[in-house]
Parts: sequence; structure tokens; C-alpha cells
Amino acid sequence: MTRSKNADMLKSVLAKLLIAALLVSSVITGGFGISVQAAAQPAISKTKASVLVGKKVQLGIKNPIKKATYKWKSDNKKIATVNSKGVVTGVKKGSATIICTVTTARVTQYLTSKVTVVEPAEKIVINNKIISANVGQVYDLNRSLTPSSSNDPTTWKSSDPEVIVLGKWGKFTALKEGTATIVATTSSGVSDKVTIKVIDREGIVTTQKELESLLGSGAGLITLKTEEAVSFTIPEGNYGKQKIVIDAPNANVTNNGIFKEMEIKAIKAVTCTEKAIGNLITILAPTANIIIDKGANASITVAAAGTVLDLINNGIINSLIVNEKSVISISGTSLAAIPVTNNAAGALISTSIPLAVISNAKFGLTVLPGAEATTLKAASEEVIPTVTGDVTITVTVGTGENTFTKIIIGDTGSGSGGSSSGSSSGGGSSGSSSTTKTITKSADGSYTLPVAYTKLTKVVVKYSGISYTVDSTLLSVLRGFLNNESAAISTWKNTTDTTMTYSGQKVNVSGTKGSTLKTVTFSGGLLDGKAYQVEVDETSHAVTVTGGSGTSYRISKSADNKTLYITNAPDSLSFVVTY
Repeated sequence: MTRSKNADMLKSVLAKLLIAALLVSSVITGGFGISVQAAAQPAISKTKASVLVGKKVQLGIKNPIKKATYKWKSDNKKIATVNSKGVVTGVKKGSATIICTVTTARVTQYLTSKVTVVEPAEKIVINNKIISANVGQVYDLNRSLTPSSSNDPTTWKSSDPEVIVLGKWGKFTALKEGTATIVATTSSGVSDKVTIKVIDREGIVTTQKELESLLGSGAGLITLKTEEAVSFTIPEGNYGKQKIVIDAPNANVTNNGIFKEMEIKAIKAVTCTEKAIGNLITILAPTANIIIDKGANASITVAAAGTVLDLINNGIINSLIVNEKSVISISGTSLAAIPVTNNAAGALISTSIPLAVISNAKFGLTVLPGAEATTLKAASEEVIPTVTGDVTITVTVGTGENTFTKIIIGDTGSGSGGSSSGSSSGGGSSGSSSTTKTITKSADGSYTLPVAYTKLTKVVVKYSGISYTVDSTLLSVLRGFLNNESAAISTWKNTTDTTMTYSGQKVNVSGTKGSTLKTVTFSGGLLDGKAYQVEVDETSHAVTVTGGSGTSYRISKSADNKTLYITNAPDSLSFVVTY
């Protein structure tokens, strides 16, 4: 194949991509430019409008009829007034309908505009200011107005949308590491701002100073990760919006803070001391020594197979849930029975303080002196634990009308199991070759896919009753741009003036050789006469399409290819994806 034929094929594929992107943009901006209003009919210039108290807004008539009379009135002059020229004045907060009566010799028409009168804010405050956020974190800043009765609309803006992208009402998503300033501004002009540093997704810290810098900062996840033999102390504080992960196999940790969740992946076998009240602790470490200090309380879940846990309870353990086969030793000075739920077959638990056990899977229970008041409930006879120790326990078996009891006598010899006596008191489906799913815009303005977009075989774009199908061929080309593939970028940059016909429309792509910005012009068909500026960003893996109205739509993706971001996308835009 000659170089000329190669170039022609690349240009053909490129043009198809541009058609797909531009048709999507055209759908968003106005349904292919189709007018649904008869040209000869008069219409009010704004069917909805807003105006500040004491300020004015001009309404007018489009397509006026000669020799017609136009009379303006407000249905609520206490809210808004209107003069004979359609100038509306806001009186006080509320809504009013402005009516223009158009009278001709043949007909009388009534044109209306709903006007919202806004009470201006004297002050705006961002309520939930933070200084840090993790990559991928979604956070709601929110805001308050003074006076509280104000209905002043707020506009939110990010100084760097590639670092932090904003949705509605101050809700944002952190996209990549960096710093951005968020500004909230009312229509009356008052504003407040906050500067946020976006850190790595895990929020990794290795020193006490780094740890303290993120506590209460707003970062949703902090990961204490080091191989050093050091000690950490988490100071007192309510960090209820943060999760902390401890991944420090040679470190000691003393915790005084309250977290949304604590996860221990690795810790020095000597000790981790819990001094706070109300923490939820998940144990994933191979070995761990956890002390619940006097006056503290916590709920603990063992979630990794093979864990060896030494649990010392000098305070209160609200619950101990065993979800994986593990070896757990329980001791301490507390006399309060620990609620234990065992869901792991083969787990081994020994205790010198009382337990209140619910057994959903058969395990081994060693009852040491001091734990004789341990109680047992079993989901069925099959999951009654094997009990070792000088103890006799009454086990409640089953639930409801089928409940009965058994007496368990602990084995004091070989430990092979206790004896008992009792008395009664009462598919899979095969998958199809493809799956289709509708994707709508999330609250943060993104589109989350069920799989990586590289695995999609077809996409149907839907907006205002119009659909456009992007097939697998066009999707494969789009991958080249979003993945910054050198061949696709090179072909785009080298295109200077190419015209071809696609689906009955002539498309011309023009621009300076070497530039990533091109002009795409259509002739014929629904897009006749329309021109767009299309730019491929080879540094951030994004494509930007700008229409004649000046509105730009920037398409980018997340690192895992499962989230697409389209700036300025309307709420009603959706995609039906096949994969």
C-alpha cells in the first residue's frame, strides 16, 4: 500500500471521529439546529428571567407583527412590575408572571415570562471548607447566605478544572494532584473562596508531622505507610469524615481520634492502643495486638484469612465480628461480656473474659478461667462450636418456633470437643454475549461506565428525543485520542485541508500543519453551514469541541478508563452503552 493510500485511510478514519464528536456536540447545543418555532409567530424574548430586588430586566418580542398592539402587565405587582416597553423591575423576593397581550385585527395572543425576583445576599460563606482532598474524592462544600432569607443564585468556579471539577451546589470531584481555588459568587456579586490541595488517592503519610497535617484536613483517606520502626500518636479529635489505614509493619500506634473507619493492614505485633470512643476497626493484618484502653470503646471486624489477633479489652468492645478463619486470643480487665459473631468456619477463639457468642459457622472456642459466664447462640446444630475448658454452657440453637437448647460440657482433656445433651422446646445463570446499560450524569457531572470505555462496542447518544449512534469503529478511533496514541495524534496534526462526504454531508477539516487545533465545517444535511473548533490535548488526553455559540465541551477520562468527564454537559444528556 502506498504512502498516499495510508494517508487517505487515516484521514477517512479521522473524519469519521470528527463527525461523531461534532454530531454529539450539535445534539447538545440544539438538536441539530432544527427550529420548532414558526418564523412568522411572535414570541417573548425570555420565557424565564431573574432580576434582583430594585433592579431591572428587559423583555422583548421576537418576530413582531406590524400594526399589532403590545400591552404588558404583571400578575403580581407586589413581586415585580413591568412598564409599557417590557422593562421589568424587581420589587421583592418571589415569582411573578409577566404577560404581553399581542392584538391584531385577526387574533389576540398572550405571551408569558416567569420572572424570579432575587433578594440579594449581603454575604456568602462556604460552609464546609477543607484544605486537602484525595484524588477521586467527591466532596460537598455547600454555602450559607446572609440574610438567610436570600434566594440569590450561586455560581461555583474552579481555578483549575483539571485538578478539581465542580458539579452543582458546590459539590466537587478531585481529578488529579495539584491545587485549585474554588470561588462561590452570588448574582449580586458577593463571594467566598477556598483553596484545596489534591493529594494522592491513598493519602500516604510516613511521619508524625505528615500524619497531623492531614488529620481534619478534609482528605477522605489517610494511609499511614512506612517500614520504619517508629511510634505514632494520633491526637484527640473528631475525624468522623476520614478513614485511616495503618500499613506499618514495624510501627506502634496509639490512637486518640475518632474516625469514620479504621483499617489495620499491617502493624507491629507488640501493640496498637485504642483510646478513643466509637471507632470501627477492621483487621487485615497478618498479626496484630490491639489494646482497648480503659474508658475507650470500639467495634472490631476480622476480615483477613490467617490473622493472628491478640485482643486486650480494658474498656468496652461493642462487637467483634469474625468473617475469616483466624486465631484470636481475648483477655483484659473488663468484666463486660463482648458480643461476638462468628461467620468463619475453622476459626479459633480463646478468651479469659466473658463473651456473648452468635455462631453462624463451626469454630473452636476455648473458655479460660474468668470467662465462665460466656453465652452461646448457634444458627443450627451443625455450627455449635467445639468448646474446650472447664465449663458448662447452655447453647440456644435456631430461631423462632424452632428454637431449642443444648448443654455443652467443655473438654478439659485432649481438647477434641465437648459433650452435649439436649432438650427440645418447640443457581447460577449464564451470561449473554453483550450487555446494554443506560448511563446518566452523576451529581458531580461525570459519567461512570460499567466497564472501561475501551471495552465498549457501541454508544448511543441521547438528548431531547434525538439519538446518534457511535459504532465500534469510531470508538476505536476515539481511543487513539483519549489514550494519546502517537499515530492518531500525528495524523490529526498533519491534516491541513481535507474534504469528504459522510452520511450525506460534506465535511472539511482545515488548519495549520503541526497544530492540534482544527476547524471542521459542514455543508449539506442537517449541519449545513455549521463550523466547529476541535482541539486535541495531547498532554491531558482530552478533546475539546467549541461551537458557534462559544460554548466548549471538553471530553476527558479517568485513569482507570471507567469515568468520562464532559464539561457543560446538560443533565438530560445520556448514553446507552453496549459492552
